[in-house]
Amino acid sequence: MDTPRRRWLIAIAMLLGGIVVGSVLTWVIVTQPFGFGGDGDAVVDRPTDSFAISGDLAEPFSPGGSAPLNLTISNPLDTDLAVSALRVVIDEVEAPNATALLPCSVDDFAVEQLSRRDELVIEAGATISLAELGIPSDDWPQVLMLNTDSNQDGCKSASFTLAYSAVGRVVE
Repeated sequence: MDTPRRRWLIAIAMLLGGIVVGSVLTWVIVTQPFGFGGDGDAVVDRPTDSFAISGDLAEPFSPGGSAPLNLTISNPLDTDLAVSALRVVIDEVEAPNATALLPCSVDDFAVEQLSRRDELVIEAGATISLAELGIPSDDWPQVLMLNTDSNQDGCKSASFTLAYSAVGRVVE
């Protein structure tokens, strides 16, 4: 017999069951360890191992100009590492000459990413730069200071922090 009360009880039971299942799935997803790249670290497909990315600009630049970034990748693993999806972002800008009338922020800069799309293979235990891998500087990531319509004197003597991320795959 299908009564309105029975339908309500079934609906409430299904709702409570959905809440319990959703809660368990949320707990499983949130409590499982995971890694992500940024601030010079990148995570490989083995959760306990990682590799490092660092880099400095090869030359200074001004509004409208750019400078190549010769990145260095360190592979502490005992096996070769294939690195892909290498990304560079401007994380923070410190501008001692910036004022309310002469601002300077992350918005004054941009990054053109590494033009190569293929994997970079880093040998086991090696630390190697893009230049040492034979990649021409024209293909390196380029950090640009955008030439805007506003006065950019606030960016004189500015420095910035770069953050790096990548995907690593153990080559076996």
